[in-house]
Amino acid sequence: MPRIICSLASLWQAVTEVDEDSDDVCIWGNYKVVKNQILVFLSPISFHHGPIFLSAIAVAWQERKEDNNNMLLPVASPSQKVLVNLVSSIRVMPIESLVQTVHLVVKQHPTVQGAPLDDSLEVSVLELFYIYMQSSTSSQLWESWSSLLGLLRDGLMLSPPALFLILAILNEWVQKCPPFQDKKDQRDLQDITSKLVEACGNVAGACLEQKTWLGRVFTPVKVDPESPDETANTSKSASNILQQHSIRAQLVLAQVLAPLLDITYGSQEKEKVATLLTKLMDNILPHLKNHSPENTQSFQACSQLLANLSGFQYTRKAWKRDVFDLLLSSSLFQMEFDCLSHWTTIIDNLMTNDMTTFRDLMSKVAGLQSGSYSLFSSKGTGVRAKGGVIEAFGFCYFLQ
Repeated sequence: MPRIICSLASLWQAVTEVDEDSDDVCIWGNYKVVKNQILVFLSPISFHHGPIFLSAIAVAWQERKEDNNNMLLPVASPSQKVLVNLVSSIRVMPIESLVQTVHLVVKQHPTVQGAPLDDSLEVSVLELFYIYMQSSTSSQLWESWSSLLGLLRDGLMLSPPALFLILAILNEWVQKCPPFQDKKDQRDLQDITSKLVEACGNVAGACLEQKTWLGRVFTPVKVDPESPDETANTSKSASNILQQHSIRAQLVLAQVLAPLLDITYGSQEKEKVATLLTKLMDNILPHLKNHSPENTQSFQACSQLLANLSGFQYTRKAWKRDVFDLLLSSSLFQMEFDCLSHWTTIIDNLMTNDMTTFRDLMSKVAGLQSGSYSLFSSKGTGVRAKGGVIEAFGFCYFLQ
């Protein structure tokens, strides 16, 4: 079946590139007739054997992926766009039927010749659907919500790469569709949003290790880039897989989280966002405290995430105190130059949206003259603390 799909997709590309008003013929016949015959052939297959058909499309999608495509979220190659165009032209598979079929493929993993044995089939079919959504109208997406909700809920149990796509699919739907008027639908949207954010947050913090049993002090650990040994303990292997996707989870959250939460929670429900972000900060903050070379990528990703969130006033409760403490630390500015723009945004939002924070900083500066930093600390610790306050004040001063 994948071979048939690839051949028909190439033929479909050839006939769709011809002017629609053209009556020219090719070796196969009239272009319009050939195009119609392709749809006549595929329509009953997609209607009666939807999961098999879509799995074959997913295999063809994977084969047409460009090797140099390292984008965080999928961007279709020209040959992949042909597959999306082909699927969208099959009238017996409107978007609601497509969502239901994608759900079945993700749950059942139909056996198709040429399909990979790992989880990449579910990733490919979700990538296909994500690109399909981008060309769909808001009314089409709106009508598919009930079916989409089932896919999103089962997506919580998928592998990390598929989980990230599920979050991106939710964000795409939220950005294109109007807000719910029905309270039950709104609650369902907020519930699945919070669960998906929590699941991605857990992956983002999978490479954190608790250093002491007495307190919740976590530090990043070095992640083994190699795939887990098949003979290793199952739970250990699962943990290693999560760790390998930790940085990607942080980057995905940095890209989609702020706009997703801003639309999902209405003006009267913004306090729920702070509660959700407080849990997420437990997985983000340790990366912002660690300035080791091994943690550079995570530090940059988490800085970008925090910079995007800090632009929304209602998120302050979740990060204000922690960011203020980081600002006063003597090691904050030990960062890559690319991260500086993120922290310029963060500190600017910290100081300009609430004057009490700047007054707190000024009280710290005033405390330098009283020598209060050396009362209960060693001389070296006091010097570092004073240095952190001076650096923080200087940075904030030049932001003005």
